[in-house]
Amino acid sequence: AEAKPKSGARHIAFEGFDRPLGSAQIQFVRSIPLEKAISSTLLAYEMNGDPLPLQHGYPLRALALGWTGANCVKWLRKITVLTQPYTGFYMDKVYRVFQKGQDPETGAVVTGLKLKSIITQPIEGQQIPSGDITVLGAAYAGEAEVQRVEVSTDNGETWAPADFIGPREPY
Repeated sequence: AEAKPKSGARHIAFEGFDRPLGSAQIQFVRSIPLEKAISSTLLAYEMNGDPLPLQHGYPLRALALGWTGANCVKWLRKITVLTQPYTGFYMDKVYRVFQKGQDPETGAVVTGLKLKSIITQPIEGQQIPSGDITVLGAAYAGEAEVQRVEVSTDNGETWAPADFIGPREPY
């Protein structure tokens, strides 16, 4: 809102301080739709109250919440407002889903994350006495909402409903 993009603005390109790759000197630039940038993209300069560590993108990192890490440019040095998606090696050839023999540029752009989950208790291989067991974990569905939680004790043959204890938060 502060930048007041012109009416034709449709995408935001993020460019990092990364060194260009290979003899072609390919710069890492990633663009996302303006709506995504405005609605749920952060510019992070701190992590847990401390300056953002170098390996996580110091001095500034773009975080497109709910989207893959490929959309979250580290070591941010430049933000450009565009009328169309940025055209370049990574946008056109790499971060797309395409089949063998298909022109990468015709593939779908990689954006959102699918459901991810992890069990944090008990830990894998832990010996547990018989009886009631508390199973803890976390689930994340990118831009979607986790609809339900189920647990399997037989490698996915059967599933039992589990309690969702929250917090229920977006992203």
